[in-house]
Amino acid sequence: ATGHSVTVLDYYEHATSRGEDAMAAAYVEADVDGEPVWGVAVHASIVTASLRAVVNALNRALLVRAKQEAAARAFDTA
Repeated sequence: ATGHSVTVLDYYEHATSRGEDAMAAAYVEADVDGEPVWGVAVHASIVTASLRAVVNALNRALLVRAKQEAAARAFDTA
């Protein structure tokens, strides 16, 4: 739906505390359009934390790409 190829390469999760109110942390290594990137998220639901970690990985990849393109344009105009 995003127009980007996203493949989860590695995944790790754990609870950040004990008990019924424990928060879950999810860590995802993903390949986004051929570039490896990490995403992390914390939420009360491990499913939500996992999905947010994937979205964060995609957002990080897009941010890095935008910064690289901006730097390349800055050198092209100089």
